[in-house]
Amino acid sequence: MAYGGTAAPAVDQARVAVDLSGRWVLDLEDSDPISPLISLFGVDRATQAIAERTVVTQVVRHDGDTLYIDFLSHWRDSTREIPITGVLAEDEDPGGRKSLSRTNWGTGRQSIVSRSQLTLSDKSSAEFVVTRTRPSSDTMLVTSVLTRGGSAPVSVRRVFRLKAS
Repeated sequence: MAYGGTAAPAVDQARVAVDLSGRWVLDLEDSDPISPLISLFGVDRATQAIAERTVVTQVVRHDGDTLYIDFLSHWRDSTREIPITGVLAEDEDPGGRKSLSRTNWGTGRQSIVSRSQLTLSDKSSAEFVVTRTRPSSDTMLVTSVLTRGGSAPVSVRRVFRLKAS
């Protein structure tokens, strides 16, 4: 009870946005192989082999409707600023090419969903959707789905574990 004998207002957990802030380390054992996806972006086999064994750390920070991610690994570091507003923003596909994407909050603000229209290495067009969720306090799931006309979607699920800074 709050001072004055009235109960504090209940917090509607369904309205609280997912917070992905933290230092997240890729769990290679629980994650899907990345090669089936990145091969479609023209990433060569040698680089695919490195990517399969590379432990990536994502340092994520929220500032309102903007997500900042520092991607850290032993072979490549990068930083992305992702506005969660539905506005077209510059991005980079897994092959390192510039692209444009729109990022929005998912249902009930419990996920963050980025959608891009891309041109693959074989010159075909595809939709690339990346969804970030936090199913538990110490787990972040990043699911990437690539869909192109006439082919089955390629889906890769990457599991990240929260680590102390």
